[in-house]
Amino acid sequence: MGFGAPGIEIAFFMILKNDSELDFFTFVVVKLKIFGLKLAIIDFHDSFTFNISYQFMSLGLDTEVFDFEQIELNDLEHFDAIVLSPGPGLPVEKPIIDKVLSKYAGIKPIIGICLGMQAIIQWLGGEIYNLNDVRHGKKEFLAIEYPEHPLVKDIVSKSPVGLYHSWACKLNRSDVKTIATDSGSIPMIIASDEKKMVGIQFHPESIMTDHSQAYFVNLIDWIKEKKQP
Repeated sequence: MGFGAPGIEIAFFMILKNDSELDFFTFVVVKLKIFGLKLAIIDFHDSFTFNISYQFMSLGLDTEVFDFEQIELNDLEHFDAIVLSPGPGLPVEKPIIDKVLSKYAGIKPIIGICLGMQAIIQWLGGEIYNLNDVRHGKKEFLAIEYPEHPLVKDIVSKSPVGLYHSWACKLNRSDVKTIATDSGSIPMIIASDEKKMVGIQFHPESIMTDHSQAYFVNLIDWIKEKKQP
């Protein structure tokens, strides 16, 4: 069972319904214009998940949040893109992740944030390892390796980002780009065009992350580019 954005839908419905010159057809057109993309967010019981949902929703996406323990693969069929949320623990403890990636890699755009990025890295054959220092609520400065990449459009190198993790990733594949790292060369943003996957290790929605909205705008543009017609 998912949790959508009824507040926004109801708000538009009330505005249109109370205007005698606007009918139900107009409401449907407006709703489709605003919610042109449907985004499924798989929640791994993280307190930031609904902040991420709100960021996408505020930019016009029709988002729905699914509990990872209750979601079925078929629930994702009619969505344009999928987000794997942050969360506690390790990817291996969430068997649904492998099922989702195995079914939709290269078919639907998939974004992994924090734990979600670690899950993507492992699925692609990389590894995750425990850091010596826990980075919960820590600020780091982004080193952009590919400034021309659309995922970092309008992002300034060495801008601060908010970290909430204690595991890091390693991956060596020619078809996966490391778009940005931290000051210690740990991957912070990765992308695979072939698999239609993006991983972000930091929290783009965090108050510690500069250019927060720009990250979400860039992700939406990336979804539009990668989704099937």
